[in-house]
Amino acid sequence: MADVKDVRNRESRGHGRRTVRGRLHGLAVVAALFTALVGGVGLSGYAGLNAANTAENRLGTLQALAFEAHSQQQVIRSLAWFAIAIGTGGVDRPMSEVREEFDTARALLRTSQENLAETVSGTGYAQRFQKLVVAENEIVALADEAIGLATADRPAALNRIDRLEDAVDALDADVTELTGDLGADRARRMAETRALTRTDSLRLLAAALLATVLVVALSTWLGRSILTPLKAVADVARRIGAGDRDARCALTGSDEIDAVARALNTTAEKLSVSMEHLAAEARRERLGSQLTEAFDMAESEAEAYEVVSRTLHALDPQRPAELLLADNSRARLARKAVSGPAEPPCCPVSSPYSCVAVRRGHATVFEDSDALNACPKLKGRPAGRVSAVCVPVTFMGRSLGVVHTTGAPGQRPADDTLAALSMLAGQTGSRIGTLRSFAQAQLQASTDGLTGLRNRRAFETDARELLLGGERAAIVMADLDNFKILNDTHGHEAGDRALRRFGQALRLNLRERDIAGRIGGEEFGVVLHDLGPDDAVAVIERLRDALHEPGDGATPSFTASFGISCTDGHTGFDELLRSADRALYRSKHAGRDRITLDTQPNQAQATITTDGQDRPSIAAEPVPGR
Repeated sequence: MADVKDVRNRESRGHGRRTVRGRLHGLAVVAALFTALVGGVGLSGYAGLNAANTAENRLGTLQALAFEAHSQQQVIRSLAWFAIAIGTGGVDRPMSEVREEFDTARALLRTSQENLAETVSGTGYAQRFQKLVVAENEIVALADEAIGLATADRPAALNRIDRLEDAVDALDADVTELTGDLGADRARRMAETRALTRTDSLRLLAAALLATVLVVALSTWLGRSILTPLKAVADVARRIGAGDRDARCALTGSDEIDAVARALNTTAEKLSVSMEHLAAEARRERLGSQLTEAFDMAESEAEAYEVVSRTLHALDPQRPAELLLADNSRARLARKAVSGPAEPPCCPVSSPYSCVAVRRGHATVFEDSDALNACPKLKGRPAGRVSAVCVPVTFMGRSLGVVHTTGAPGQRPADDTLAALSMLAGQTGSRIGTLRSFAQAQLQASTDGLTGLRNRRAFETDARELLLGGERAAIVMADLDNFKILNDTHGHEAGDRALRRFGQALRLNLRERDIAGRIGGEEFGVVLHDLGPDDAVAVIERLRDALHEPGDGATPSFTASFGISCTDGHTGFDELLRSADRALYRSKHAGRDRITLDTQPNQAQATITTDGQDRPSIAAEPVPGR
């Protein structure tokens, strides 16, 4: 990002060095000059002079109205004397005309009084004018009575005239005094107006100078108010460029600078979101890489389940979670891995396709087990009302199980956690499926397809590993008697059934740690772990008894011959196998359906014979060469 000072210098060179600061100061000075000019010309003493002129005009109006009212009062007085003169016959004029003129004068007087009352309101002369109005009304009343009595009762009319004259004299004195006071007051106000004009001119000049100073100061403040937020915006931009994703501009208004700051904030928000997405993607890739390495090092399903448990704990230690997987039959789900501080979620789903998430084929979130669309299997949990996430575990399109986790109602895991759970479920399915496929391939490669026992290679490998430890064991070689005759007589299917029955008899009468395999054709080998000669003979005798029991009717009855060789802890597997084979040959040579025990290779043989009625007996015989 270019430095702000450099940008400002380039702008100055491109615009004749007219910077923003210079333009603002020039505008401020011009505005100050115009303000001073307009203020000096248009506002010089206007307010004070206007108020003074208004007061002086008001006094003049009051003075004029007082004279007007006094004039009307004199008219009324004259009309009263006309009426007296008409009553004595000295004036030849109709009384009605006098009355009409009196009414007109009285109306004009009332109008003057109303104007006077409106004008004098709020001044210091209101009470004095009110007194004049009362006196004028008294004179009007006396004149009205004199006019009315001029022809009817001359003495009474003269009495009213005398009282009217007294009232007029008093009113004249009051009017004279009042108008004199108004004139003096008006003269004083005019003098004050002239003085005020001079004072206001000085004040306006001082105000204009002060306004100029203030405008200049305002322009300076305005320049700083623009440059300061611009510097703040530039600083935030530099911080964002340096990698500070939390840097933001403070928005204090809605001007152009705030618009720029708001745009910068929006860009920073989008950049922060993009970086969050990139960081989340990096975390997912890192988790995926770690999971891949961890699962690659898991050589068994148990180790893979441990990886799942540790991953679930790392994603959310406080959230109960479990891995439910089905066996190869996919009949039932079993809990294989758990995580969380409390009890596991305890999902009661019994088979893969009983799970909603498995049927839908994608991760499913239930925010509240009480919701209408919640999975029915979330109800009645020991933890009560919960939220849940279910992620199906698949391998090559086949459903293996589900990753199930629960939390508080409405507590939806973060999107990163959901993505991590989906990744975990995917890699778990891949690893478990691969392990099972490999185990299945190994089983198929090491198992005889007809009997389900080990084939020759697997038998010899497992037997050698067992004997490498120097433990006690008995090697047994077995061969079905007259098997070729059975095949020729009853067919190869019957022969296959006989082989399968013999293999089943071995599985039923041997221990789990014993080793049994089909060596080839109708010949079988057995390793009896940690058994001496007597115990080995007893085991094989039980096997012979099982073969003597009636079959299913579809398989012809048959017998088998056995040769046993016991290890002394020093003889190798190959020598023991040859010894057992020689003992088997001796059993065949002695009449079949019997057991021959070779206690020491190349020594005397103990042969067990059966006569069909008594239990077998043991006899020592030399071993012929084969």
